[in-house]
Amino acid sequence: MKDGTKIQAVILVIFLAIISIILLVDASKTPNDLSFIEGKIKSVQLIKERSFSKSYKKRYRYTYTFQLDTSDQTFGIYVGTQSQASKQADKYTKLLLNKKLAIYYETSTLSTINRNIYLLKAAGKTIIKRNQKTRRNIGIAIAILDFILFILFWLKLKKTKEIKTI
Repeated sequence: MKDGTKIQAVILVIFLAIISIILLVDASKTPNDLSFIEGKIKSVQLIKERSFSKSYKKRYRYTYTFQLDTSDQTFGIYVGTQSQASKQADKYTKLLLNKKLAIYYETSTLSTINRNIYLLKAAGKTIIKRNQKTRRNIGIAIAILDFILFILFWLKLKKTKEIKTI
C-alpha cells in the first residue's frame, strides 16, 4: 500500500469517526442538557432567505421567526418554500400566539436566528420535537461503516507487511 493511500485511508477513518461521534452525542441530548426559556411571543416575522441549489438558480427558503417577552434572542422555524411558507406561518401563529411557550434549545453563535429548537411546547402541548432517532441511527451506521473500513485497512496493511517480510 502506497504512503499516499495510507494517509487518505487514515484521514477517512478519522473523519467518519468524528462525524459518527458528533451525531451520537447530539442524538443523546435530553431536555436537561439544553438551554430552557419560557415566555409569550412579543414579535413574529416571516423571513425570506436566499438558498443555493445544484442548478445555481435563485431559490428562497422561508423562516418563521419569533422573539419571546423574556429574551431578545430570535428563534426560527423553517417553513419551506414560498408556496408552503404562508400556510405554515399561519399554522404556527395560531398554535403559538398568546400562549405560554416553553423552548428547549441549543445556543447558536453561527446566526442571529436560533433554529436549534429541540422541543417547543405551547400551553403544555408539544408543537415541535426534533427527531433524535434518525440522527442516532445515522451515527450508528457511520460508526459500523467506519469500523469495517478500519478492519479492511488494517488487514490490507498487515497483508502488505507479510509480503515484504517474505
